[in-house]
Amino acid sequence: MKTVWTDEEDKILVETILRNVSKGSTAQKAFEEVAAKLKKKKSICSCRWYKFLKPKFLSELHLARKQRYELKYKNS
Repeated sequence: MKTVWTDEEDKILVETILRNVSKGSTAQKAFEEVAAKLKKKKSICSCRWYKFLKPKFLSELHLARKQRYELKYKNS
């Protein structure tokens, strides 16, 4: 069965991942959060991110990782 994603659900997934990564958490934790919020399986959220959304948001993901790095070493 194919899972249909709305633009709003995609936005929630992307924003949650970027927020988690920038604050030092992981994409896996974001998948859990989004799965609960959207009532979808964690694996479906992961698949959506890695196959469809991540390639479109590489620069934003890089920025989130940079923010995480700066946060980590700023507090050291």
